[in-house]
Amino acid sequence: ASLKGAGSIQDLATKLNVNVESAPAITFSSISLPSVGVEPKVVAYATNMPQGKLSDVIKGSNGVYVISVTNIQQPEAIKDYTATLTRVNSSFQSRASYDAYNALRKLANIDDRRANFY
Repeated sequence: ASLKGAGSIQDLATKLNVNVESAPAITFSSISLPSVGVEPKVVAYATNMPQGKLSDVIKGSNGVYVISVTNIQQPEAIKDYTATLTRVNSSFQSRASYDAYNALRKLANIDDRRANFY
């Protein structure tokens, strides 16, 4: 069957004799679809599609999908980035310490032979 001539997701479902399933509240950080499972490719399509348009055929992990976005909600603007900045700074600091230690260890050119004695 072809997607041509299907004006909506319901028209396509009728043409293919399948049911339309809804997946509410899909966000960019979602990894799975309700009652389907892990489908990152479908989630990626859903978060990047315009509202009301029928997608192309999407080959997913658990099946083949055609989706239509029915509602797009813009996220609330973040007013205070303090917690995010703290988390990112902490991550960078621990990564910098780890990388500096490994760089010094590599440059020290020390051959560890403790295993020969213990």
